[in-house]
Amino acid sequence: MKVRLGDLKPNPFRNYDDYPLNQTTVDLLVQSITKTCFWDNILVRQNKTELNPKGEFQLAYGHHRMTAATQVLGVDHIVDIPVKDLSDDDMLRIQGEENLEIYVSKGPTNIRARNAQIKQVWLRLKNVYNLNYIQKHSEGSDPRGGQKQLHFEGLPVPKSGGDGFHHSCIAKQMQEWMGETWNEKSINQALTQLRRSGEVKWVRAKTDKKGNVVKDNSGKVLIESFSEPVTLSKTAVERMPDQQSSDLFQRVMYEQGNEGATPVPKEAQDRVSEKIIDRINSGMESKAITKEDIEAEVVKEVSGEEAGRTLEFISLKKKVRELETATESLSKKYKKFSSWRKAHKEDKELQALFTSTFDEFKFQMAITGLALEIAKFCGKERSTHAVEIKKLTQ
Repeated sequence: MKVRLGDLKPNPFRNYDDYPLNQTTVDLLVQSITKTCFWDNILVRQNKTELNPKGEFQLAYGHHRMTAATQVLGVDHIVDIPVKDLSDDDMLRIQGEENLEIYVSKGPTNIRARNAQIKQVWLRLKNVYNLNYIQKHSEGSDPRGGQKQLHFEGLPVPKSGGDGFHHSCIAKQMQEWMGETWNEKSINQALTQLRRSGEVKWVRAKTDKKGNVVKDNSGKVLIESFSEPVTLSKTAVERMPDQQSSDLFQRVMYEQGNEGATPVPKEAQDRVSEKIIDRINSGMESKAITKEDIEAEVVKEVSGEEAGRTLEFISLKKKVRELETATESLSKKYKKFSSWRKAHKEDKELQALFTSTFDEFKFQMAITGLALEIAKFCGKERSTHAVEIKKLTQ
């Protein structure tokens, strides 16, 4: 169909504020179109409504290409392009598939593009389907069996574990709705970042004044929308170089704001992410970004009394991680030792040696486990007693 370039409108699910056009990509396409005049790799639908019976021409994909063509040829240039009958769901899925290479690549564009797409899918499905909680399926290997899980009513509910969901039921449903080329873990990470940066409102089970879950007459759990405390800078987390580092970044900021430490201001988070990117670009960071790298930059960016509290909190978190590792190591040795002991029941000399060593094992495990609990307690309680007790773990 022949259409005027100026009459082509963006995909209704393409939010330029969340995911703006990449000017470098547009510039390269301008050069290509200027040389070859070839640019028509786009797909359009004619969206007819009661208010506009002739229909508005909307791009399914090809936003960079259309922008470049308009710059070269002008808004009045007439083009012959394919026009298909596409639903809103088709438009949203096609938009995601078009940029799939960007979503699985490395770089800040990857995180921004992924989060922008997941935000639109979440809003779309939330408007079409009811949200509710269900008991997780008992089948599968989900270690959290029995917990209530959010899901979209009207979409197939996957089982937990195995070929079902491993991170959240709702992320798995979104993956199946968009297509198996998407990754459930990545979708779940995006949802978490969108919630904690205030980009989307989440829902929770409605409770009464006593904290009991409220249900309707049919026994269905009632839900309500709520906004989580904003602990994450959207700019900072989307600037991180890959999905792993962006996930680590949001976890550090969440811990700072929710586990007894002072929340890191958005401006400081932005500076932290800038410094990490500068280190990578300068070649200083040859290995993958770690949680410790991010925590170290956080300490440098906060000042005064906050810096002291932040440093104390990060030090304590490190102590907890060390103790957890030590506990796990001792537990493995304990199990191996116990099997040796059972295998040599008849040897009295070995049994005597086993008994003394066995008692030492139990003592080490008890002390390490106690220290771990104290460290965790000190991370949550900011009181004189906690500070005094914490000295026992040092």
